[in-house]
Amino acid sequence: MAKLLIIEDDGDLQQMLSVVFNREGYELHYAFNGKEGYDKMIALQPDVVLLDLMMPVLNGIEVIKLAVTNTSLKDIPIIVMTGHGDKADMLEHSIKAQGVRAYLKKPFELKEASSLVRRMLSQYPRNPTTAAEVAKGDVRLDIKFRTVWVNDLM
Repeated sequence: MAKLLIIEDDGDLQQMLSVVFNREGYELHYAFNGKEGYDKMIALQPDVVLLDLMMPVLNGIEVIKLAVTNTSLKDIPIIVMTGHGDKADMLEHSIKAQGVRAYLKKPFELKEASSLVRRMLSQYPRNPTTAAEVAKGDVRLDIKFRTVWVNDLM
């Protein structure tokens, strides 16, 4: 199950995105300001981040700059959502130059956001197998030695 972090200060938009992504089976996490969002990016290591640009505490541009300079976060695909109008698409080009993978101009269709998240997950998969072991409940997988343990029995 892919882990999504939605960093958005508009509660109504958070709720609409939550309904859509909940139905699709994503593990959802939320932040209502940039500082909280950046802290959750570090703690949760989400598979995709949906990020609003205009937010309190830290704005979206500041979050992007912090994320792309942090080695543990720089490969997380960030989708920027903004209502900031820009006729020449200069804003879109400048934030993509900073490492943002995709851009959604508000208002957007929820189907568009959903398909964009799916595309980011397929184009930029996070590699969970970089750890030596993966464990879930009583089952443990040793990646290096290709061994499966159940209740600590091989």
